[in-house]
Amino acid sequence: MDPLDTLIVRFHFNGEFFNDGKKLHYLGGQIAMSYLERDKVSLPEVLGHLRDHRDVPDSILLHWLFLGKELDNGLRVLVDDRVCQLMSGCIVEGGIADIYVEEASSNVEFAYEDAEMKNVSDFEDELVDMNQTSESKEVEKEVESDSSSDSDYFPGDECSSGEDEEAGEILSKFKAFKKKLKT
Repeated sequence: MDPLDTLIVRFHFNGEFFNDGKKLHYLGGQIAMSYLERDKVSLPEVLGHLRDHRDVPDSILLHWLFLGKELDNGLRVLVDDRVCQLMSGCIVEGGIADIYVEEASSNVEFAYEDAEMKNVSDFEDELVDMNQTSESKEVEKEVESDSSSDSDYFPGDECSSGEDEEAGEILSKFKAFKKKLKT
């Protein structure tokens, strides 16, 4: 299997989420690694690899940690194949997808019940923001500057306006003041 065609997954299971009021933690449990073929990444495939390490009841919820984020704001729920493919696309060569297993019972709440649940469209927006290049940021700045309310301004205009003359006067007065202060 080609390493570039492989998604490395680190499963965190048999632990539980704990919020200390400041930060979300995953306490206890075990860690296991699996290697998935990227073209076969799907929810059943992920669950199958998890079954290699432990029994998987119907009452579990899988979360994956968005690359570069913390547990507080980076957990995304693996709900379907589309999200699994999105996860695979976010993990670059040599990266590892961290998947946290949360078990549900009658007295255990899911970690997202207290926090705002993020849906796939929010996730895609973050992904677009991450992949945005500096060129596109410069284009956005140009568009913003072109839409200014100063209709007399043209980029590259060599004519000086009254504001430039006023700035020159202020600068010359400041230099004169500095000269007096030294003497």
